[in-house]
Amino acid sequence: SSDIYRVLESILLEEQTSQDVE
Repeated sequence: SSDIYRVLESILLEEQTSQDVE
């Protein structure tokens, strides 16, 4: 179950980084 949260967190982090780069 934790894996799902890990994936979601990873996606959120990636999105944040993407916005930061812009």
